[in-house]
Order: sequence, then structure tokens, then C-alpha cells
Amino acid sequence: MTCSVCGSQADEVRGLQPFCKEHFEAISTKQFDAWPEEFVRARIQHLTKWKSLLTERMGKDLSKTAALGALSSLFGPSTASLNLALIQKTKYETTVASIDAQKAQLTEILASRSQAKPEQTSVTNDEIAPATMFCRECGKKIPRESKYCEECGAKL
Repeated sequence: MTCSVCGSQADEVRGLQPFCKEHFEAISTKQFDAWPEEFVRARIQHLTKWKSLLTERMGKDLSKTAALGALSSLFGPSTASLNLALIQKTKYETTVASIDAQKAQLTEILASRSQAKPEQTSVTNDEIAPATMFCRECGKKIPRESKYCEECGAKL
């Protein structure tokens, strides 16, 4: 098995992905600077979904809290239920703030990486392809622009 980040020998598996010790530790301890870009992007997507689910659930819980408040005004206060709702709301707000902070940190890492990438220069075919080639028939080295081999006359 090879590490899904660097291709070296994998020592650990997290989720379904194999990692070398260095990258396993970086993933496990959330050292985001050491994460590959696709992992950082996946974590941002995960955090976005998580926040959405929490917000949806909290909206339902707040509806219940409002209903409890209306019932308590009719039948007497139910402070235990209202206190539980307030604790849930506080926990929700803390969790959302943590999600937002982590997303901001990850977005900043991506932005700094994109600024650090060197500009790509265009490469011509002359720089990629050598100026000479070999004849398929006799193996003689000939100029690339030749249409026929100088040695055996084969069409190239």
C-alpha cells in the first residue's frame, strides 16, 4: 500500500485512505498546512455540510423552544426545558463559530498556496522535442524536420 499523499510506503489507514507516518500525523492532528490541496478543499466542503445540518437541526429545536415558551405561559414555567434549550443554543453558536474559524483558516491556506505558485511560462515544441530523431528502419540519427532518412531513404 502507498501513501495517498506522497506515494511512499503507507503505515497507517484513516478512513479508507492509506498514509505514511508523516502524513497520517498531519491528518490526525489537523496540521492543515501539511495537508494536500484536495484534502483541504474536501475539509471545507465537509465543514459547510456540517454547518448546514446543524443549522437545520437548530432551527427545528428553536421551534420547539418557542412552543415550550408558549405552553409555559399557559400552564406554568418549565424551566428545565427552557434551560436545556438555551444550553443547546449556546453549544450550537460555539460549534458554528468553531466551524467558521476552521473554514477561514483553510481558505487562507488555499489562498497563500495559490499566491506561492510560480507563474507558468509557455514552452515551445522546440524546447520539448529534441532537434533530432531516429529512423525507424535503420536507427540512424537524423534532423527532426527530415522527411526521408539520409542513410536508408525510408519515408519518415
